[in-house]
Amino acid sequence: MDIAMISNYSSCAQKLNVLIEEIKKHIENNNQLIALERMQDNLIHNQFVLVVLGQFKRGKTTLINALLGGEILPTGIAPMTSIITIIKYGKQLKIKVFAMDWEKEIPLQDLPLYTTEANNPKNEKNISHVEVEYPSSFLLQGASIVDTPGIGSIHEHNTKLTHSYLPNADAAIFLISPDPPITQIECDFLKDIRYHVAKIFFVHNKIDKVTADECEESIAFSRTVIEKIIGSPNIVMYPVSAYNALAGKLHYDAETLMKSNLLPFEDQLKIFLMTKKGLQICNNIINKLLTIVREELLIAQIKLKSFAISLQESEEKSLRTLNLLKETEQQRMDNVYLLNGEIRQLQSFLLRDIEQLKQNKMQPLLRELLLLYDMNKNQKSITLGKFLENCMRSYIEEAFSSWIIEEGKRLEEMLTAILDRFAIRMASLHERIISLISRDFDFSLDSYIQKQPIKAEINLIFELDEIKIHLEELTELLTRLLPRQIAKKLILQKAIRQAEMLFDKHCGRARYAFSQKIDQIASEFGILQENIIKLASERILQTIQMITAEKEHSTQNAVLEEAALLNKIERLNTINAELVDFSGQVAGAV
Repeated sequence: MDIAMISNYSSCAQKLNVLIEEIKKHIENNNQLIALERMQDNLIHNQFVLVVLGQFKRGKTTLINALLGGEILPTGIAPMTSIITIIKYGKQLKIKVFAMDWEKEIPLQDLPLYTTEANNPKNEKNISHVEVEYPSSFLLQGASIVDTPGIGSIHEHNTKLTHSYLPNADAAIFLISPDPPITQIECDFLKDIRYHVAKIFFVHNKIDKVTADECEESIAFSRTVIEKIIGSPNIVMYPVSAYNALAGKLHYDAETLMKSNLLPFEDQLKIFLMTKKGLQICNNIINKLLTIVREELLIAQIKLKSFAISLQESEEKSLRTLNLLKETEQQRMDNVYLLNGEIRQLQSFLLRDIEQLKQNKMQPLLRELLLLYDMNKNQKSITLGKFLENCMRSYIEEAFSSWIIEEGKRLEEMLTAILDRFAIRMASLHERIISLISRDFDFSLDSYIQKQPIKAEINLIFELDEIKIHLEELTELLTRLLPRQIAKKLILQKAIRQAEMLFDKHCGRARYAFSQKIDQIASEFGILQENIIKLASERILQTIQMITAEKEHSTQNAVLEEAALLNKIERLNTINAELVDFSGQVAGAV
C-alpha cells in the first residue's frame, strides 16, 4: 500500500489549515471570518458517505463490524437490519435513535430493539434512522458507513428504504457471495444503483464457505454478469471473509485476519477516501480562499493608495466606483435573466421529452392490452381482468423506472452546463469589478477566474408502489350484472381508459418532480453566485467611502497605518501565490 497516497488528504488539509489561520490574521470582515471557520470545519469533518448494499444475508452487517473492529451492529440468521444505521467516528461509543418526532440516546444492548425486523416489524416504531459514534481508526479517515436493509427479502419495505437512501451515497460497497452467486434480484438492483452512486466497490464475501476452486468459479460468473450490467470491463472484485476478519480483529489473531483477505480491501478503501474525495474538498476550498485573499488584497491596495491622493481625488474615485457598481449590478441582473431563460428552456425540453415518452410508450401499451385481451377473452371475466391489470402495472413500472433514470442523467448534464456558464459569467463580472477598481487606483492584481467543478445532481427515486389499479372491483360488478361477452368488452374499455389515465398521471408526477428539483437547484446556486458579487461590491464601496470620510479628518498615525498595509499586502501576495501553486497541484491530482 502506498502510504504517501493515503497521507495526501491529511497533508492538504494540514497545509490549508495553516494557510487559513494565516489568512484570518489579515481579515477584518466578519462574514469572511465565519466563512473561513466553516472551511476549517469542513476540512476537519470531511464526511464521506459509504453505503453498504446487497441482498439480505450476504453479510453486510458482519462486514461493517469487521471494518469497525468490533461487534457493534446486530447480526443473525433471519433478515436483521430494517432501519438505516449511520456509523461515524466518535471518541467513545454513543448510539442515538431518531424517530419522526423524538430522539434519544440508548445503550448498545438496546440497539436491536429499534433496528431489527424482529423487534421493529415494518418500522412500526416510526424510526427515521440511527446514528452510532465509535472510536474506529477506519472512521477516523473521514468516512461514515451506512448499514442498509437487505434487498430481496420477504420484507418489501426494506428494499424501498434502501432505494430511498441511494441519493445520499458518495460511494457504495456492493456485497455478493457464492451461496448462491449473483441473483436476478441483485442484477435488477445494480441496474438501478449504478446511476446513483459514482463509485462501487464489489465485495465477494463468505470465501470461507467454499473451496478455492468454487470461489474462483463464483467470482468469474459474478464478474461477467456485473460487467455486462454496468457496461465496464475488468471490474475489481474483492474476495473476503467478513466472518473471519471480524474474528481475527476481536481475538487479535493476525493469521485469521490475514486469511480473511480484508486488509487489501481496507487499503483500497482508505486510498480512495483519502485521495479522490478529500482532494476534491481541498480543491473547492482553495478556490474559495483565492477569492477571499484577492478581495482582501484589493481592499488593502485601495487603502494604501488613498494615502497618496487628495480629498477631492478620493471623492471622485468614490463617485466613479459607485457608478461602476451600478453598472455591474445591471450586468448581474442580466446574468440572472439569462440563467432564468435557460432554465425555462430546460423545462420546455422536459415537456418535450414527456410528450415523446407518451408517443413512444402509450400506443404499445394499448396494443399489448388488446393482444392480451384477444389471447384470453375465453377466460373468466375475473381472470381476464387480473391479466389486464397485471399487464398494465408491469408495463408502466418498467417504462417509467428506466425513463426516470435516463431522463435524470440527461437533465443533470444540461443543468450542469447551464450552471457552469452562469458561474463563469458571474466570475468574469467579479473579476471585472476588481480589475477596473484596481486600475482606477493605479495598481494591478493578477487575473484569476475562479472555476470550481459544478455538478447538478438530480436524484429522483420513482415510487413504484404508487401505481394503483382497481379493475378487480369493476370486474366483479360487471360479471354479476351483464352477459359475459358484453362484460368482457366493457372491462377492456375500462382497462384502456385507466391505462391512459395512469400514464398521464405518472407523466404529470414526473414533470412536477423534475421541475421542482431543477428550480430548487438553479435558485440555490443563483443566490450563492449573486451573493458573491453583492457582498464584494458592498465591501468595496464601504471601504472607499470610509477612506473619503477619513480624509476629512487627517490621522496622525498615517505612517504606521501605511507600514501595516504594506506588510499585509506583502503577506497576502505570498499567500495568494502559494494558493495558486497549490491549486494547480491539487487540481492535477483530482
